[in-house]
Amino acid sequence: MKKVFLAVSLLLAFAASNAALPAADEGFPLEMKTGKDPRAEAGIPVDWRRLETGETVPKALSLPESPALSLYFAKWVTPMVKEGFLWMAVGRSSADSAYDTLYIDANCNGSLADETAVKAYQAQPYETLFGPVKVTFPNAEGPSEYYLNVRCSRLTVIGRAAGGASQRPVEQRDFFELWASPACWREGTVKEGDKEYRCVISDYNSNGAFNDTSMNPEQMDRIPISAGNEPQFLGLGKYFCVADTFFRVELPPSGARISLTSAANAPMGTVRTGKDITLFSITGENGQLVFDPNTGPARVPAGR
Repeated sequence: MKKVFLAVSLLLAFAASNAALPAADEGFPLEMKTGKDPRAEAGIPVDWRRLETGETVPKALSLPESPALSLYFAKWVTPMVKEGFLWMAVGRSSADSAYDTLYIDANCNGSLADETAVKAYQAQPYETLFGPVKVTFPNAEGPSEYYLNVRCSRLTVIGRAAGGASQRPVEQRDFFELWASPACWREGTVKEGDKEYRCVISDYNSNGAFNDTSMNPEQMDRIPISAGNEPQFLGLGKYFCVADTFFRVELPPSGARISLTSAANAPMGTVRTGKDITLFSITGENGQLVFDPNTGPARVPAGR
C-alpha cells in the first residue's frame, strides 16, 4: 500500500469562544550561543540571505577616515532597529588583496565612521568569510547582542574574441555578491511539571530577530522543544506542542527568554486524514505542527 506524507498550509476556523489564556510569567532564560558554522557545530538550521549591493557611497552615510579600497555597500534588513536596516560595507585592504575588510554599523547609530574594521578569517581571491561579527541592538528590554556571519563572493568572467593564439580579452565582467547568515542561536531548558526539555531558537530568516512567525515557511524562525539530543526543528508560531500538550509561545525579538502558557482553553478543531496518510504537517502563523494520523484525529488550534 502506498503511504503518503502530507504537508499543508491552511486556515482553520472553528466556532468557539476565545477564552483568555493565563498571564505569562517571566519565562525561561535562553542563553546566547555563537559559532562560525551553527549547522555543522550544533545542528542549528540557518540560511544564507543574499544582500543587494552597490558601489556608490549611500547618501548621508559617514565612512571611516581611511576606509578600505573598492568598497561595496549593502543594507542588512532587520526589524531590530527603527530604520529597518543596518549599513555594511566590504572592501580591499590593498589594491591586489581579496575583499578582506568589513565594516558594519555594529552600534546601530546609522554611521560607519566610528566602526572598527573587521578582518576576514578566511580570505581567498574569490571568497572571503567574516564572523562571528557582534552587533548590539537597542530595544525596550535593554541592549541585546547578536552575531552575524558575512560571506563575500566574487567572480570575474572574461570574454575573448575568436582566433588562435593571438586572441585578446575583449570583455571582463565582475560579479560581486554579499551574503549574511546568523552566527548565533538561543538555547536553554524549559520545565513542564517535573520534566525538563531542551529548547533552541534559530533565527532562520537571518534578520536579527528570534520571534518571526509567518504564513511563509521560509520566513519562520525555527524552534524545537525536546527531551532528546537530536531535536526536530519546526517553524515557530503562536503555539507549540510538548508531550501532546499545547502551549502558547511568547518570545521577545531578542530571544532572551521564552514563556509557555497553557492553551487548554484555546479554541481547537479536529483534523482527520485518509488511511494512506502516515504523517502530516500544518504550517502557518500558529506554527508548524506535525501529527501522526495513526494515533487518531488531530486536535489543532484555531487560526491560520
